[in-house]
Amino acid sequence: MASTSTTLILLTFSFLIFQCQPFTLTVKREFSGFYYAEVYLGNPPVKANLVIDTGSGPVWVQTNQCVQCFNITYHGFDPKKSSTFRPMPSKHPLCVPIELQPEEAYCEYDIGYAGAQYTRGYYGIDLFTFNTAVAEHQEAIEVAFGLGLFNKIQDFADHDHHPNIMAGVLGIGRIHPSSFLLQLSAITQMKFSYCLPRRNGDEAALHFGIDAELRHHANVQTIPILGSDNDFYYVNMTGISVAGSVLPIDSALFSYAGMGVAIDSGSLYTMFISPVYKIVKE
Repeated sequence: MASTSTTLILLTFSFLIFQCQPFTLTVKREFSGFYYAEVYLGNPPVKANLVIDTGSGPVWVQTNQCVQCFNITYHGFDPKKSSTFRPMPSKHPLCVPIELQPEEAYCEYDIGYAGAQYTRGYYGIDLFTFNTAVAEHQEAIEVAFGLGLFNKIQDFADHDHHPNIMAGVLGIGRIHPSSFLLQLSAITQMKFSYCLPRRNGDEAALHFGIDAELRHHANVQTIPILGSDNDFYYVNMTGISVAGSVLPIDSALFSYAGMGVAIDSGSLYTMFISPVYKIVKE
């Protein structure tokens, strides 16, 4: 678990409850502000730091075959060098719109992000090996993921003279079947919780399954997650205070289609609609 300086946020969303092996990943913070898990792809394993993203579903990594690439400090994943890699066929049950689509024999993907950012490529299946938060313990699990050939991700750029170490995204949205959360639902039970390290160099944890409830942490404060018909997780935000004074903002402005305020661990920014932002700024 993280140090006392760690900010703790609990997000749980559950469907079926059954006994399975809990699963915990180590969470680190990058200089740009992203939170990521270090994973190893294929056989032999190759390192890839993936941004933990509650705001999207698909999992993807930039491949060294990329035509349009962002800079990264290490070589991208090369599927030709992995003995366990195989392309995802177009008829695979995970190959469903919107982000994924069948294309002839194989499954392709096209994901857009805020700021005209995007990644496009094809989907494959291979082993993901995780350094879990349990000392000297690793988990190797078969995961379907995108291999980015055309990638325009300005957020994955050098930051304050620190080179980019992000290779892709670990999507844990709750709708698209390609989400890490849904793919491994037998393990995750559609539950997760995470601790966010406050400083670079600190480590925290991303819990799946039984451990997501954090019952052994008595002082953890939690907020209920509101359901929706999209991949986002929402909380019921009621107001904003500045220097101890509650600002005169209609609480209805903190709701999108009655869903509340979206939590997006894959975004570097907090954003409000104009009427809210104007009052906060003033």
